[in-house]
Amino acid sequence: MPAELRVRIYEFVLSETDGYGYVTYIHPGQIGTHAPHGVTGFFVPRAGPFNFLSVNHQMRSEFAVPFFRAVHFDLAKQSAFASDLEKVLCFLQGIGEIGRSNIESLSFVWWMESWRTDHSASQKLAADVSKLIKACKKLIFLDISIPGKKGLGSYKLRPCNFGAACGFSHLRSLHGIREISIDSPNGKLSEWLREGMAKPKKDAGTDTEDMGRRKRS
Repeated sequence: MPAELRVRIYEFVLSETDGYGYVTYIHPGQIGTHAPHGVTGFFVPRAGPFNFLSVNHQMRSEFAVPFFRAVHFDLAKQSAFASDLEKVLCFLQGIGEIGRSNIESLSFVWWMESWRTDHSASQKLAADVSKLIKACKKLIFLDISIPGKKGLGSYKLRPCNFGAACGFSHLRSLHGIREISIDSPNGKLSEWLREGMAKPKKDAGTDTEDMGRRKRS
């Protein structure tokens, strides 16, 4: 069967409303501390209407492209992800190069329990997650939830501290995403994040160069 015809079949399967649907909730058991790394990654379902993917590796690789474009990956619906940004990192690693190159829609909670007592902790983790999101070149929609009642409300977290708290500066460095939704308990924080994320990539680079020049001077 020609490759073009196989792709049409994959797209037809994904268009079926009684199939897997357009939103997938990732089960925590599928995300380990050490996610597998590979071209296709591991999160391509083989159950339900997709049991044909058990045939061979080639079919899974071909199907991965339309699958990651069609499905909205909602990590925020699983409580295990709601307090563990490391699991989000594992997911982004685990979907592999094909997943990161084609995923278009993603939701997750930006939070680590370590931030409950120290807002300056886990900066490297935040940077690593942001770096992987930047590798998702076709990402169109990004939905970020920031939990309330964690010391992030407008009465406790002031605008002058946004850049040093909870890796928000790394989150703010994500540019070029068409649709961004920020749900946080701090309206000014949401505005600050959207303002930075809405900048075109070239403007973001200019900002970085200006900061470098100011430091050198």
